[in-house]
Formats: sequence, structure tokens, C-alpha cells
Amino acid sequence: MTSKILLVTGDAAESLEVFYPYQRLREEGYQVDIAAPTRKRLQFVVHDFVDGYDTYTEKPGYTWPADPAGRFRIGSTTKTFVATVLLQLVGEGRLGLDDRVESLLPGAVPNSADITVRELLNHTSGVADYTQDPAFNSYDQNWLDTGRYTSYSPQDQVDLADKYPPAFRPGQDWQYSNTNYALVALIIEHLTGHGWNEEVERRIIRPLGLTGTSMPLYSPVIPGPHAHAYLKLDSGPADVTALNPSMAGPSGAGISTTADLTTFIRALLGGRLLRPAELAEMQKTTAHGGGQAYGLGLQRVDTPCGAFWGHAGGIPGYSTMMLGSLDGKRQFANSTTFYDTPDPAAALAAWQRVVNAGVCGGQG
Repeated sequence: MTSKILLVTGDAAESLEVFYPYQRLREEGYQVDIAAPTRKRLQFVVHDFVDGYDTYTEKPGYTWPADPAGRFRIGSTTKTFVATVLLQLVGEGRLGLDDRVESLLPGAVPNSADITVRELLNHTSGVADYTQDPAFNSYDQNWLDTGRYTSYSPQDQVDLADKYPPAFRPGQDWQYSNTNYALVALIIEHLTGHGWNEEVERRIIRPLGLTGTSMPLYSPVIPGPHAHAYLKLDSGPADVTALNPSMAGPSGAGISTTADLTTFIRALLGGRLLRPAELAEMQKTTAHGGGQAYGLGLQRVDTPCGAFWGHAGGIPGYSTMMLGSLDGKRQFANSTTFYDTPDPAAALAAWQRVVNAGVCGGQG
């Protein structure tokens, strides 16, 4: 089923040069949702579709088509790819979800003798998040000038995390930590002799024919057509499209397209990538706080038409959402390049309407 949705956030324009494009889009069957309209010029458009896209992007004073096959950084949506690889290894008998990290990566992190593989995947390990280090402050001028081009390996990320105390004892709470997936990457390499990105390529990207998807290690370039990403600074917009993806690595370095993400989540939830036992484990959420909707690299999102599964993602300048229904009938993928949201509550509400419309169609 195809959905046509256009969300406008930020300072929505009422000037004629952008009003007529809205009219044209509505005539072509798009749902146009304007959040917090003012008399200022348009700042942002979020565009998404399901299955067979045709998108528009607008900026102050300009309107132009966005390439429907354009690529974008998917941030933490990468985690679902990496978790799938590890669960394939579980299915192959190479390790168990209740194996201790210490048995796989001796001395890697504090409490490693008490942390299980499952607790890495569902963020109940208590391992400190390396991104709390000041080196990853994307609004800092040093990061903008040089820091965003720094290279990190998964081991570098773990070493940075070890500078900070654990957030809690393993299994006692839930806290999102990118270091968990740096450790998962090291486990994949330990078991296979290959880097996490090579295994994602071999086991998922090539078999599914995801030609717009890549898991770069260090290249700062997004190949092919893509939207640029910006951060809003006091001095004006900063283009952060180019960055070294190793800052995120196995927790968020991926690049993809909306079509590839919907193909991936359909294949994953449809049982093409995992055995039933591992797919069922992936959907077991934790009993702690925000983790009550988080499984093993898979998030549950409750909508007016039922539960959907997938993962959100963010990396400086880009936000992503990938969702699918368990019955395989609906998939949703979105990339947003936020810049200015003067009314965050209104933008969030509008975004939720987009997600609901995208996954539910006329049902919600």
C-alpha cells in the first residue's frame, strides 16, 4: 500500500511562492501537514512515503524536487542491521544470548562477568555511553572544524566509555548506550574474523539487493543523490553532511534509502533473515523504564492501528524512522533533516501524525 505524506515543520510559509506548491502537492494526492504556521518563510519540510516515492523538499525562497532514491545517514537504525547479524550467529550456535561478555571479550568493560549478550542488545548492561564524552558535542566549534573527521574503531569507543562509571548494575535498569553496540561489533569480529560492516554486507545487504545501502567505516561522503544536513548555530547554519561515520560505527554509521529500509524491515519481520526462535527473542522487550518498548535492536511503536516494529535513528543533521507490521502488509521509512523547530511540541505532534498516517493509512 502506498502512502503520500508531506510534513512541514519549523516556520511554515504563507507567502505565495510556497503556497502554490502546496496546492499542487495536494492536487497530486499528498497529505500536507503544517506545524506551527507563521508568516515567515518556510524553514523545513519532512518528506516520506511508503513503497514508490515522489518527494519534494523546500527551503527559504526555493522549491525543487528531491530525488526519491536519495540516500541519507540512518544513525541508530544501523543497530537493527548489527543486531540481526549477531542473532544469526546465535542461530548458528556460535554463541548464546545468555553468554557473559567476559567469556567473549575478557576484561572489556567493568562488570563484564555479569553482563550478558542479551543485555548488550537491549541496553540493560549499564555500560557507560561513550558519546557522553565532550569530543562528541556536535555543536562545539572544535567538533565542527576538525572533530567530526576523527576516526574511531569500536575498541576506541569502548576505551572512551571505560573512562566513565557504569550507569547501574547489569540487568537492573535500562539506559540507551551506543557502547553496547561497539561491544556487539567486537563480538562479531571475534567470532567471524570479519568486521561488523563486512558481515552486514555479506549477510544482509547483498542477499536482499539493497543497492542504496552501505555501512562505511571512515569515508565522510554520502554517495549518490542526497539531502544536505545542517545544524542551527548562533552564527548561522552549519553544513554537517560530511563527517567521519566511525564516530557512530556499529551504533549508527549506516547510509540507506527509504526503499531499502522498507525492504529490510519487511524481510526481517517476515522471517527471511532470522529463524523463528531468534526473531521471537528480538521482540522481547525489557521490564525497565524506557526499555519497555525495546527488544534486541528492535523497537516497538504503538499506533492507532496496532504495534509496529523497527528502529529510529539520529546522527548530526539526520533523523530516521523505519517501521514494519508483523503481518508484512505495511512498512514505513522516513528521513528528516531538521534544522529549526521553534515549537518542538507542535513539531513532535505533527511528526506523530505523519508516522500514524504512514503506517495506518486510512485505518488510524
